[in-house]
This record gives sequence, structure tokens and C-alpha cells, in this order.
Amino acid sequence: MALPKRAAHKIHREAEGFLVSLQQQIETAKALTASAAADLAAGAFQSYQRYREALNSIAGVTALITDRLDEIGPKADTDVHQRFHRAIGDLLLAEIDASLKIFLSLAESETLPLGSRELFEEELGHLLERREMADRPEYADIIRPDTRAHLDQARTIVEEITKRAPGLIELSRARYQSRRNKH
Repeated sequence: MALPKRAAHKIHREAEGFLVSLQQQIETAKALTASAAADLAAGAFQSYQRYREALNSIAGVTALITDRLDEIGPKADTDVHQRFHRAIGDLLLAEIDASLKIFLSLAESETLPLGSRELFEEELGHLLERREMADRPEYADIIRPDTRAHLDQARTIVEEITKRAPGLIELSRARYQSRRNKH
């Protein structure tokens, strides 16, 4: 069913506004990657958390745009659809490159902070989602040939880091054991 012209125009304007916001947030997330990689290599996770928060914010805007694009319909405004997919593809490339940089720097670290296992397990889930996205047809023209290899390399590094990262449950076990030993 076609939308009335006025409603379609309003939805189009909303989608355009959200698209501008999305592109700004993508640039912010890209800027956070360098500090996240450097801080993680030094054992600090604050920049990485800001980077992840920026990506979570992007996910929210992406959901809003997707809703608007569904309302517009696939053929009503191909320019907005193409710009949206280009922005998401750009984000996908940036995330994969950032993951590789961040986790290559972290792989060199001999000690990892307590609770980092949970963080890395979550990151593995994100990387698997990115792998699925990279295989979607709407991103076929955007994804570079080496992107999937970088993604797989990042996943392998995170899997190796996760194996040696201390988890929060280990802290709980250690506390419990120390209390038992005192009594």
C-alpha cells in the first residue's frame, strides 16, 4: 500500500535526518579506534568501552533508519537506501579494520585485566554478526576482498586472547576458596 504523499515526504525527511546522524556517529566511532587500540595494549579498557558505546548508539540509529526505509518501501527512494547501505558498509569496514588493529595490539599483551574474558566473548559475538553482514548482497560492492580475511584473522586473535583472559567467575572462585581456607 502506498503512503500518502505528505506522510511519505515526512518519513523521507526523518530517514534523511537519521542518515546524517548515522554518518556523524560512524566518524566518531572511527576516531575512537586509535585510542582504543593504544589503551587496550596498555591494559586500559576505557577507550574501548567508549568505542563499543559509540557502536551501540549506531545500532540504535540504524534500527530507526531501517524502520523508516521499510515504511518508504524498497523502490520509493533508492538514493536513501543506497546511502544507508553505503554508510553501514563503511561502518562494517571500519569495525573490521578496528577489530584487527585493536586485537593485534592486545595479542602482544602478556597480562589481561580481570573480567576481560567476558568482554572478549562478547566481542566474538560481534565479529560473527559482522561476518554475516559482510556476506549480505547489499554490501557486495562495498566489502573489499581482504575484508573477510581480516575479519577471520581478528576472530582467531580474539579466540586466542579469550582462552588466556581471566574471567569474573575465576575471581568469585578465588574469593570463595580463600574464605573457605580461612575457616
